[in-house]
Amino acid sequence: MFSKVSLAAFVLTLVLAANLGSKADDLLPQLRKNYEDCVYRAVRSQAEKLRSTGGTSEAIELAFEACQSEEREIVEHLNAIGMAPATVDKALRAFKLRLQKTVR
Repeated sequence: MFSKVSLAAFVLTLVLAANLGSKADDLLPQLRKNYEDCVYRAVRSQAEKLRSTGGTSEAIELAFEACQSEEREIVEHLNAIGMAPATVDKALRAFKLRLQKTVR
């Protein structure tokens, strides 16, 4: 059986963990938005330069390269909240694919 002090410490730990978890979950939408905004800005910038060659795919690839720091923040956040690296990679590939489709 838990003593009253142990029970109180256990409940406090659960409450703190729940608060930290919700703050971590609140951060992901902002990180995604930062990444999306970066990609859209970079594609617009590259598309103007590549318009004559019709290089939309090239513009998208260059945008992903330009936004590596924003991508890294997402990966680090997902790793920090305990997501498996393979799952992070899958999620990031799906997110990039969706971005590619919306950019075209």
